Amino acid sequence: MGLPTKSRKKSEHCICKRCGQPKTRECGHSRYRAQHFCSCAEGRSVKDWLEEKRAEEVAQRQQVSDSMPRTAPDTLPTTLTKSELDSSYNPSSSSSSPEPSTSAKAGNPPTRCTVYRRRMRSEKDRKILSGVSAKLEQPLDACDTCGLSRRLDTGHAYYRGDFFCSGNEGPGGKSPQEWLESRGGVPIPHTTLWRMKKAVEWPKEEEGQKKPRKQHKVRTCQSCGHSPLKDYGHSQLNLLRGKVSYCAMQDGISVDLWQARQRLLRNDCHSLRRRERRSRGREGCEEKEQEQREGGSSKSEDTE
Repeated sequence: MGLPTKSRKKSEHCICKRCGQPKTRECGHSRYRAQHFCSCAEGRSVKDWLEEKRAEEVAQRQQVSDSMPRTAPDTLPTTLTKSELDSSYNPSSSSSSPEPSTSAKAGNPPTRCTVYRRRMRSEKDRKILSGVSAKLEQPLDACDTCGLSRRLDTGHAYYRGDFFCSGNEGPGGKSPQEWLESRGGVPIPHTTLWRMKKAVEWPKEEEGQKKPRKQHKVRTCQSCGHSPLKDYGHSQLNLLRGKVSYCAMQDGISVDLWQARQRLLRNDCHSLRRRERRSRGREGCEEKEQEQREGGSSKSEDTE
């Protein structure tokens, strides 16, 4: 007995049941997103059918995107530097355009959960940006009250959108550590407290029986000395120039306001790039059609 061979593909699947011809472009057949087309049965060309399907998909995608607030600036530079990205904020445009996703890039419309999540995020950003009456100047590192640098060792702190300066408290006022403790801070888990308590109660084991546990490094911000968490005024976002870190003690604005500004600017840049790609695609299609027309006219002249 020989080795089992792979069964050949049946030729019946490649034959159209309506016209009896092979399912090829030369015979007037096409396919678009699991939909088959036969020009003999429909009575029109393949090109018209494909253009109709693409137009329907574009209209459906536009209907989904119109349900979310968006902005379309008339002029926006394609390449922005760091200073321009940080300072080029327009508070009058309080809404933001929807963010691009992998499904939109692939040509599929976004899901309902994605649309809802984008709408909720844009509404939150609009509420934050509506509270800003005018465009803020480039923030400085110095505190407005005492003039010192906003650092933990100089008596400054930040927690969940509120700034603290020990100069306002007076000589017998709270310290930054006491103010952070009064605000709640990050609670220690119960399991960690139990382990810390048992580590003191249990006798130390003999040396050599247990491998010493590695001490975890305490991460702090090099600019302000706080823990690099959002509650303490730190954040990161993937922007056009890469991953950007933010410290509220250095810039003087809350994390939510900074994120809303950066998302608004990023979405505007993405919308501008999408319009440029669409315009380039249209120009390429027009050039191809013109070349096809010129080629067809030259063939007709040769036959004559």
